[in-house]
Amino acid sequence: MNENDDLERLRRMLPPAAEPVLSADRRRLLREHLMNEITPDPSVTAAPSPAAAPRPRRRLGWMALPVVAGGLALALVLANNGGVTNGGPAKAAPAAPATAAELLDRVAQVAAAEPALTVRNDQFAYVKTLLQDSTMTMNGKQITVQLNPMRQTESWTSADGSKPGLVIDPNDRLSPRSTTEPIKDPSLDAPTYSYLVTLPTDPDVLLKQIYQHEANDHAYGPDMNVFSEIGHLLRGQIAPPALYSALYRAAAQIPGVTLLGDSTDAEGRHGVAVAEEYQGVQWQWIFDPNSYEFLGERYVVVKDGSYGKAGDLLGQSAVLQRAAVDRAGDRPQ
Repeated sequence: MNENDDLERLRRMLPPAAEPVLSADRRRLLREHLMNEITPDPSVTAAPSPAAAPRPRRRLGWMALPVVAGGLALALVLANNGGVTNGGPAKAAPAAPATAAELLDRVAQVAAAEPALTVRNDQFAYVKTLLQDSTMTMNGKQITVQLNPMRQTESWTSADGSKPGLVIDPNDRLSPRSTTEPIKDPSLDAPTYSYLVTLPTDPDVLLKQIYQHEANDHAYGPDMNVFSEIGHLLRGQIAPPALYSALYRAAAQIPGVTLLGDSTDAEGRHGVAVAEEYQGVQWQWIFDPNSYEFLGERYVVVKDGSYGKAGDLLGQSAVLQRAAVDRAGDRPQ
């Protein structure tokens, strides 16, 4: 394995992440209504089979409970004063997930129910992220890791790839505001919204496609490559709700994905996490423990080795905002 390739692969683990454009109150109402309908299955110990899992038409934009359903949920809460729903006792909150597969199943259900954020071909996908990554240098086989200051980054990607994009990154001293080339041949490594819409939403088919795409990448093992590729799609893109849901269900099938306890994103928000480990480094996806919203990521050394000592932080991120805007440089109102 080429050590410089390994360094480069680790560096690109931390592109911008993101967040929905719904108001916090509206999003909370939709999630509360959905979570009342989720009944955990204690027998779940592995990723749900495609036949058992509902597969909506799409996700990572935000499709979801229609306005009428959200309004009905609010009316029921107000009418019953929080005690009775639809004439019967309110359902108890589901027990905490016991496995990574169970957590990802719940996350997938919530993701599928998010309102869709559609980006027209003539628009740009805007993503704002709170980010802390590392600068890595090599001296022989010794890797020196220096954690960079926390900063806010923004990116604008042409929905169909036909127009130049824009990246604002205060940590780039040479070019903190840089124009990016149009994406003529979008792929999993360089996705556009129009490309993501075409991906399969069957988790099994999608997972197979990603494994095939990563087959020639030898920087990490195949399972870590696929986990990191899915993370790349989750954190820094806008895509249909069903696709996000399928990505979570696909990730649940990757060997080695484990459930963690409390973890925090770059903004200090606490959540539950799933993780994949490779050569002593753990990649974590962090979710709100109540709403199951994707919060951000964390990259931590868990075994003493080339990247440092167990417990050393290599990077972290937090999703701040996603939106569709008309021009590169525009910010959502």
